[in-house]
Amino acid sequence: MASADHPNHITADDLLAVTMLGVTVPPECAIWMLNDGSGGITALLEQLPSDIDIWEADDHIFGVAEQLWHLLNQADWPDPGSRANGMGRTIKSKLLAAKRPRLLPVLDSVVCEALGERSDFWSAFRFALRTPESRLLTAVRAPGNDLSLLRAIDVVVWMANRHPLPDDPPLPLPR
Repeated sequence: MASADHPNHITADDLLAVTMLGVTVPPECAIWMLNDGSGGITALLEQLPSDIDIWEADDHIFGVAEQLWHLLNQADWPDPGSRANGMGRTIKSKLLAAKRPRLLPVLDSVVCEALGERSDFWSAFRFALRTPESRLLTAVRAPGNDLSLLRAIDVVVWMANRHPLPDDPPLPLPR
């Protein structure tokens, strides 16, 4: 679980949570992020509300998220930006989704294949979830489950579109 105690800092707990999602943050990048990426990570996370859903966000909020996304491209200790840092779309999106689970979706190869390549996934999700009718899924979540609607949608899209391994049991069909 990502660090709820430090919503505006990337912590070791956050990096561990992302690792549990099947990605590895390069060590140099982890060191850079744990040291606040030259002060920029905290400043940008402070501008990203943790208590709003993706459909409530405005263009300013997504502009800040985009700045943070690009800042993570520079993550590399001891010389930020000196080479390709290994922080691809999946790692960055899982890290940002861990910090802002209601606001920023996970973008991995399965989700991107299912939804088709887009230049702006965040706006596409925001647009798709803008109407109350599109958010009816909140009624089917289990009581006491604190999983955000956006995270639930991430899971549903991923599970429905992943390529099962040969020894995977079949998914149960609804009756």
